[in-house]
Amino acid sequence: MPECLTLDYVPHDKELFRLANRVNKEMELNILRIKYPKSVFHSYQLTEEGRRYFKDLDTTEQDRRNAKMFGYDFDMVIEKKIIESTDDITEMTEEEKQNQAVLIENGINSYEGEQNRQDFCVKINLLFNQNMWVTPNYKMLDQIEDLKKLGVYDQFEIIHMNKLKDTKINAEFQKIMEKYR
Repeated sequence: MPECLTLDYVPHDKELFRLANRVNKEMELNILRIKYPKSVFHSYQLTEEGRRYFKDLDTTEQDRRNAKMFGYDFDMVIEKKIIESTDDITEMTEEEKQNQAVLIENGINSYEGEQNRQDFCVKINLLFNQNMWVTPNYKMLDQIEDLKKLGVYDQFEIIHMNKLKDTKINAEFQKIMEKYR
């Protein structure tokens, strides 16, 4: 593990947060669509049935061009298996390790995003003998917490611009933005 490794305690537990906020898989997808409306879609992410049903949305040729532009072989990239657990890594041969991919997910809020990025670093470090780590930006986390208290951000960190129509809230919002400038 990297020398710069830190233990960063955050007030978030993925499962408990979802339970407390009544977030099921469908609700989570809705939250992510709202938060990340321009997220990238690739047809290879679909199941076989999904690829048949949504064949008019096939992105394969564009994905091939993009991979080539960045020096990657598209077919080799999509054959990689997504690593689920670090426990699996210790049992892998070097050849098997080279056939793995690691996802970085944003998460439902900043704390989960940080945990996801740190999990990504652990997997990459173990798989490919790297030395990387993610550290939190406490100033930004404090700003987000202040915006949540104000009610401009909800628990999922989705901004509610309509709240800024209230002159008192808008004035407090401006103070928060100035404070963290």
